[in-house]
Amino acid sequence: MIRQLAYSLLMVGAAARAEVSPDWLHPDGFEQDVLTAMRYTELKLRDPHLFAEVNVGIPLCLDVTEQGLNAQIATALNEDGDSDGFVDSSPLILFYPLDTSGAVRHLYQTEGECSFPLAGTQCMAVPGAAPVAVPYASFLGGADACLAALSGTTGGYAATPINAPMPPCFTSVSRDSITNLAGLELSLRAGRVAASFLSPPQSGLVSGLTRGFISEAVADSILIPADVPVIGNRPLSSLLKGGSGSCASGDDRDQHEGETGWWFYFNFVASPVPYS
Repeated sequence: MIRQLAYSLLMVGAAARAEVSPDWLHPDGFEQDVLTAMRYTELKLRDPHLFAEVNVGIPLCLDVTEQGLNAQIATALNEDGDSDGFVDSSPLILFYPLDTSGAVRHLYQTEGECSFPLAGTQCMAVPGAAPVAVPYASFLGGADACLAALSGTTGGYAATPINAPMPPCFTSVSRDSITNLAGLELSLRAGRVAASFLSPPQSGLVSGLTRGFISEAVADSILIPADVPVIGNRPLSSLLKGGSGSCASGDDRDQHEGETGWWFYFNFVASPVPYS
């Protein structure tokens, strides 16, 4: 089962305020900020692409980004493969609160447990998760994207453009993180997340972008799980242009703070879900 490193909700603010509206999350007679949970419904690697030697009568070096990774992610986001009553993977963004005023607030990226089938799903925290808060700010207008690919860090894969969410949108601060994706534990340095709001903002996120840097040394140490189709049982670096053992010509490697590696870019879409 695909699981992202889980973080539970961190309740902030010790001072209680007078209750002014119903608050199902904190039925204690004191007002707290309202939590808005968004579940990823689409998540796709857009850069760099993955390449592997595939034998189709003759050995060919093929782009396996869609069939090898993105198809696995899509299956996990929509199915209950182990029949435990939960969707196999439910990455969540928790806004606490969802604030479009431009003030700096906090969001939480976590793997939730969401009931299957998805129609009428109910999501909850993974027990025993550790709390991590990520500051974010929102922007309602302007001509600049909330987040985009860094200049000179992409492979030019025109068929799979990288999102650049425009206002109204939000963007998080840069921070190192560890995430599990389709069975891969990815250590992302300088990770950021951003997306455009639907109207009203609580109704969903579109044109989402997650980016982060993976050093070559880390990519060398990551072994793709054997049960992942097409790319299983291979070091991550061997699937990337410029990586040790790669079958593909060219070099997608980048530089970050003096280290060689790859900037990873994921597009996503997220929808609101009940969360407790």
